[in-house]
Amino acid sequence: ATLPESGATAPTPDAAPASTHQKTLSGPVSSGPAESDAHGRRSTAANRFFDLINGMPSALRERPGACGTWSVRELVAHCAGWEWEGARRLRLIAADPALPDAVYDVDRFNAASVAARARQDWSRTLEELVKASTTLAKAAAAMPEDARTQEWLLGRATDFEEHFAELQRWISENTPSDGGRMG
Repeated sequence: ATLPESGATAPTPDAAPASTHQKTLSGPVSSGPAESDAHGRRSTAANRFFDLINGMPSALRERPGACGTWSVRELVAHCAGWEWEGARRLRLIAADPALPDAVYDVDRFNAASVAARARQDWSRTLEELVKASTTLAKAAAAMPEDARTQEWLLGRATDFEEHFAELQRWISENTPSDGGRMG
């Protein structure tokens, strides 16, 4: 599958749990500087993340610890949940621009998102992330200059960027340096 934003290859057939906190916005908040091209930044971040997980060694996919206590598959499930939520919120906002921003208990949302996908295997979880990301991209394209669209895209970009860096470190710590087989 390819992502609509850039044509990059998406995976073929998953922020760590933290202290309880809430965000009152239309979606996750970007912790980085404002990006003039939120669509491009999200696309780039998502594609880098997809490329990394697409090459994930099978021995690491279900191993806990990739992100807090989560496995890589659970991290992908977390990302899928936020992509679906972003698409849902943007569609609601498009239908009713006066819709107030949502308030998220991020820890509870993350836990529910991962739990809802707990029985999915690796391939199904990757497929869901691709579908969710495509759906979010389409919803964002309907109102590209809307401030809440920008906010969602930047929030998702930040999430993908942070998880990409975190996974790179974790993979290097959990892959034998001698090229040997995983135990």
